[in-house]
Amino acid sequence: MKPKKPKKISQKQMVLNTFAMAAGEWVPSHQIIKVQTEWGYIGTSGDRRAREMAELDPETGENLHVIFMAGRPYVVEKKETKVCEIFRFVPKPEQQQLTTTI
Repeated sequence: MKPKKPKKISQKQMVLNTFAMAAGEWVPSHQIIKVQTEWGYIGTSGDRRAREMAELDPETGENLHVIFMAGRPYVVEKKETKVCEIFRFVPKPEQQQLTTTI
């Protein structure tokens, strides 16, 4: 019997799963692109997906996208360094409103 292939998922979900495996650690943008995962290949737009998920509301400064994994809310944070952008996947601060479910 052939082993089952992992379920096909979207690129956004692949990026989220990659972040979830490194939860709390800062990941440079160049480590998000051109990565082979068990779910498929994250191409050169992987860092764009991370930027989209890290968007902040210009008025409140809160994350626009709250992601639910295993029933818990998380957000993607972004920082800019002298060399590149870095991202991390962390539990959502309690004061933010719930806005996105994946």
